[in-house]
Amino acid sequence: MQYDEDELIETFGVVNFMLSELDRFEIAVDHLKLQKLLFFAYGIHLSMFNEKLFPSQIQAWKLGPVVPVVYQEFKHKNGNEPITERLFISHFDDKKNEPYIPDDENHNRHQNSVRIAAGAYGYKESSHLVDIAHKEGRAWRKVYDPKRKNIAIKDADIISDFDKEDLINKMERLLKD
Repeated sequence: MQYDEDELIETFGVVNFMLSELDRFEIAVDHLKLQKLLFFAYGIHLSMFNEKLFPSQIQAWKLGPVVPVVYQEFKHKNGNEPITERLFISHFDDKKNEPYIPDDENHNRHQNSVRIAAGAYGYKESSHLVDIAHKEGRAWRKVYDPKRKNIAIKDADIISDFDKEDLINKMERLLKD
């Protein structure tokens, strides 16, 4: 599948920032956990700011929501093997020769959404994150069909999973800790 470079830049930037945040808290992350954390960060961002965290599509797969473009980059990982590398694309910081992580003022909201997801859900086991995503009435459950593939989860369904007031309470608790 062919992806637009701007889509990759934005999506991989969010992925790299998420991985850096989890590293900062010394949280090991496997591919399954990363996919769920990206979904939670996306939902948080959508609920709080009514805008997408990244442009890539989220689909309903057997083990929950998946960002296919990210799946393609990490599908070589075995099971619960921790992810240690970052995603490189043509746009990166030439001075540091490191993967692109957006850090300008326009991305502060994006980073905060990632931080909230990492802080609220990062310490949970991958299987627990799958259970959360699979709960009755949640966006994944509404569209998942084991007989069909590549079913997009609509933003309207995702936003219904993330109550704004509940998110504000979670942020306040995280700031206290």
